Amino acid sequence: MSASLPPRRPETISAFHRWFQGARPRLAIAVAAQDLEPLVQEISDHVHSLFEGLGWEIGPGTRGAAHAFALSPGKDLAARRVAQLWRAAGPRDDAEWELHAAKPGGGDLDALALEVEGETFAFGEMRIEADLDEQRERLDVRVFHPAFAKLGRPLALQLAELAVIETLGEDGCARWLGDLEAVRAAPADPSETSPLGSLRDAAEELAKAATRERFAVLRGEADGKPAFALVNLACKPIDHLAYDVHLRVEIDAADVTDDALPSQEEMEALDTIEQDLLGGLEGQAVFFAHETGAGKRVIHFFTDGASAARVAVDEWRKVHGEDRDIVAKWQPDPEWKAIARFG
Repeated sequence: MSASLPPRRPETISAFHRWFQGARPRLAIAVAAQDLEPLVQEISDHVHSLFEGLGWEIGPGTRGAAHAFALSPGKDLAARRVAQLWRAAGPRDDAEWELHAAKPGGGDLDALALEVEGETFAFGEMRIEADLDEQRERLDVRVFHPAFAKLGRPLALQLAELAVIETLGEDGCARWLGDLEAVRAAPADPSETSPLGSLRDAAEELAKAATRERFAVLRGEADGKPAFALVNLACKPIDHLAYDVHLRVEIDAADVTDDALPSQEEMEALDTIEQDLLGGLEGQAVFFAHETGAGKRVIHFFTDGASAARVAVDEWRKVHGEDRDIVAKWQPDPEWKAIARFG
């Protein structure tokens, strides 16, 4: 499924689920006794056998089961891919246990509190301001708590991040959270802030309206000449976890201006050629950008690098490669760095 996954991952996932099936009664007893400590190392060892960077937690079920076992990939895309494979290979939820590939949100925020440096941080006392970034389909969030002023900025931000994860879950944060700020000064107008839980409502509204395609035109330079990029700023890796290969397709323009930009007629021809490629890769890749400048059109995709996608590109090159030089480059990019450079 993913070119970056180690070859023995299916075996380690199967081994984990065999262990978990046998450990369920012991885990349930420990949860009921509120004493997981004797099992922490055993659980951690099995989780880390899946992927060293994975965390985990056990808590109340959020989908009807008595208990939930959740992996926690954080912001690590490689860990998130493993967690998704782990969940897909696992058993169905039942009345006793449900499994989550990421830390879920949706708990009772008013019941949560943390003790940090002698201060109590009740999540129910946190207030937020959230602004919609329409272009990226994300929410820029500022979190305030009266005790933030007594903490250093890094620790205050860490607590704000924990609060947002408890609110939206890790998947919700990966999909909808933009910039996050921990506000250490009291808001000038408290009436303009909202309870922490209102962030869930904002994320749900955004989820209903999101298109996942918000293209912006960016201008820059290539070799000292003007260049333009069309970029889907709402393209997010969590929506395409199987795609961890960057496909870069370079097409030499047949007719360019003094600025090394394609002529109007050539621009139309390149658009047609590009649409043919998009059609050939439909369902096998996600298009996220193209660049035009320096005598070229460069088209960018994320894909799983499977043979079907490579065959589609080869067939397309046979049709359009007679009049123009075309180069296709396939590069593993599990962290999606290719799109990050566009901001």
